[in-house]
Amino acid sequence: MSQVVLSPLKENVVVKEETDPITQPGESAQIQIANNSTETEPSALKVETTESACQTENSSIQIDGISEDDRIGVIEQIEFYFSDANLPFDKFMFYQTSPHLDPLKQSSLSPEARQKAENYGPGCSPILLQTVASFKRMRPFSSKFPTSKLAQVLKTSKTKPQLVEVFTDELNGKPAYYIRRLLKLEENDRIGASDRCVYAKGFLTDEDLEKGEPNDMQKKLEDWARQWGRVAVLRMRRDNVKKNGFQSNAKQPPPKWKNSVFVEYRHADAAEKLVYEFQKETGKPRYNGKELTSVMFKIDYLTMKAKEKGLPVPQMGGTRQASDPTIKASLGFLAGGNSTGFNAFKEMKEKLNGTNTNSQTGNNLTPKSNELEYEGNKLQLGPDGSIKDPDQLKTFRENLALGFQLKGEAPADQQKARVHFKSLKQDLSIDGIACHFVHCPRDSPNGGSVGFDQPISAEQFEKIQAKNIQAGGRDVEFRWLNNEEQRKHHLNFAARQAQSKLDHPHNRSRHPRENRGGQNFKRRDGRPQGRGGRHHGPRHHGPRDRNAERAANANHESKNDVQGTCAVAKKRDAEGNIIRSNGAPVVSADSVPEIGRAEKKIKTSP
Repeated sequence: MSQVVLSPLKENVVVKEETDPITQPGESAQIQIANNSTETEPSALKVETTESACQTENSSIQIDGISEDDRIGVIEQIEFYFSDANLPFDKFMFYQTSPHLDPLKQSSLSPEARQKAENYGPGCSPILLQTVASFKRMRPFSSKFPTSKLAQVLKTSKTKPQLVEVFTDELNGKPAYYIRRLLKLEENDRIGASDRCVYAKGFLTDEDLEKGEPNDMQKKLEDWARQWGRVAVLRMRRDNVKKNGFQSNAKQPPPKWKNSVFVEYRHADAAEKLVYEFQKETGKPRYNGKELTSVMFKIDYLTMKAKEKGLPVPQMGGTRQASDPTIKASLGFLAGGNSTGFNAFKEMKEKLNGTNTNSQTGNNLTPKSNELEYEGNKLQLGPDGSIKDPDQLKTFRENLALGFQLKGEAPADQQKARVHFKSLKQDLSIDGIACHFVHCPRDSPNGGSVGFDQPISAEQFEKIQAKNIQAGGRDVEFRWLNNEEQRKHHLNFAARQAQSKLDHPHNRSRHPRENRGGQNFKRRDGRPQGRGGRHHGPRHHGPRDRNAERAANANHESKNDVQGTCAVAKKRDAEGNIIRSNGAPVVSADSVPEIGRAEKKIKTSP
């Protein structure tokens, strides 16, 4: 993901863009502003770390072979990676600089390394400067200058207070350059965020958007935002892209831009200027001559979306609040246009409370409490993923589901009568709103409910009706659900989410050798599965008797044949007849008589 930082060296700041997750891991951070938690750092400098506290002297310093623009660009970009606006929300960078908190690394750390990381504090452990130089936005500099030259440039930074330090240490017997953050990473560094953050939309026309995103749009938006003051970070809001199944290693195009941005300024007065200018009758903010369609404080935008979805209003650090400050934020998925935004302060708080979510898998299940966060509610789950107390679902968004009924008689052909859920969901997707869930109760095979990712309006409902959708060879009739039916639909969907997450391989609490070869698990025909040559009973020792096993399996199949079940003999020959695993035909009381099947004659010598 590409990121840009407006440097404390200039009167501008760099900006970060949310792009595809296939790029450099250090640049895949998604900014999410929320309440945070912190841990203490014994050796870190205890100084004020708000963005406004960092000031620089824009004085020219000559370095042999490096222009002033390149010098400032290197300092701006690298200091952004370690800044309060990025580090707590960049999973890769945070865990690189906090190895004792990384779920994948902490178990392999030596006691000395763990103690050293704890002494540095969260976000302050050293990492290789070469690692930072490999990030995408650093390649224009790292391709021209060696790491030693980049280290020399960083030492000329005039940021006050000093944000990072560069030093050398041995790596595999050779000197290497390391970099670390000096300023303590604290929760109160985000105080005042609601006063500095602005939402803006309407930069391009619909016709321009259809042509595709212009080149260097991120850089152009940065330049536009600097008209009102120094920028801490700018995020281009993009569509959410859910990952399903295996992902290709090939680089994927960035998700579609929503034609809107979140801008965080370094000072609140810059944000106020931009919002005030949009509220005037004339002289509203423009981009390339086009008047923007919406500009407001980010907290106001999040509150508006929360009310539309029937969710609790959010809270951000700062004096500008849209609700009672005792109400905790529950719209993290709206903060950066992505539902999987990483927040280091939240991770540390949950780890401290023993409820740390599995951040490596991105799910909302807490292993200890076995909870599911759904529509702003915390639902307690049973061991099988069922919802223990449906009354815990107190709030939910309305009009996220419609009822449906198949009309008329089903076709005699079972293939034509089959309802394909995938096709039905594709037909129901409209105006950018996706149908993602179809539920058919067992007691109602001809009807059920369909769920959407956004509420359906009356106009969109009419469009769906006008489509005359068919499924299973029959017309589908849709209707609005009453409040109780909507609640039932949400409970069904929540149960589906819980079961899906519990079934995820990372969430299975299995025995160390469970589901592997050579264990006490059976195949469909009743035989043990796994690698050959192993015995599965507690008292079986000595050489394996394969003839005895074949005889036992034959007797097992014969018993099933006599009962008429044929449950274990699912193998069929070319003519469709059920046969045993050894190829012999299955004959049972209710089997269809075979006609004209020639028996194989045994050859005899004359």
